[in-house]
Amino acid sequence: LPAPAPVNGFAWHADSIVALSASDVWVQEVVSPSPNGQAGPPGVTLLHWDGTSWTVAGQDNAEYYQPGIAADGQGGLWMSATDASFTTSYLVDFQGGQFVPQAAPTEPGYTTGISRLTRVPGTTSLWATAGLSPTGDGINESAILQYGS
Repeated sequence: LPAPAPVNGFAWHADSIVALSASDVWVQEVVSPSPNGQAGPPGVTLLHWDGTSWTVAGQDNAEYYQPGIAADGQGGLWMSATDASFTTSYLVDFQGGQFVPQAAPTEPGYTTGISRLTRVPGTTSLWATAGLSPTGDGINESAILQYGS
């Protein structure tokens, strides 16, 4: 695999993979924590296998990306991310080399933490498992999210 340059001394590690065909495979790499467990800076690198070689298809150092990628049904990929304060989650569509964040669905009084993604075959409908954390008193809840059609 190509080795992206470290970010502020933090290395990358492969975190998720999705194969759309034998010549269309994507790997999501995120910034590794330090050996003492300190969180690294935000970032994601997408690597693409075209059946012959790996290339770096895109890199975004604006958000903290969560494990998991899914095809969007339109030639791109969905990922989940959160801001630096870990209070706002995003569904991020990687389309045409661009990262396009969209606010993740949530419930009033909760923040959403998306954990895993999957696309319904033959559609652009994305489903995800998530945790809902109360912004005040309360207990954590689990959720199944649907996005798109």
